[in-house]
Amino acid sequence: MGYFVDCTDFINKNFKVYEIRLSSKNNTWKNIKVSKNETIQDHSIQKRRPHIIFSSIKSQIFNYCKIIFDNNIINL
Repeated sequence: MGYFVDCTDFINKNFKVYEIRLSSKNNTWKNIKVSKNETIQDHSIQKRRPHIIFSSIKSQIFNYCKIIFDNNIINL
């Protein structure tokens, strides 16, 4: 399980925190496309860290994502 913080509206101090219910050992996670021709597993095999843009992978893992915070940081 992991977490992702969407900071696209950080200027207004608005954040979204997603809980992602996948381990790095899960095949669904390993097979996420991070570019046109490469997956997370491809990067891992090459000992490279993929640059993941959540908006690009969200559709691939939406069944495993849950928003746990969607508000202004002041409301934490």
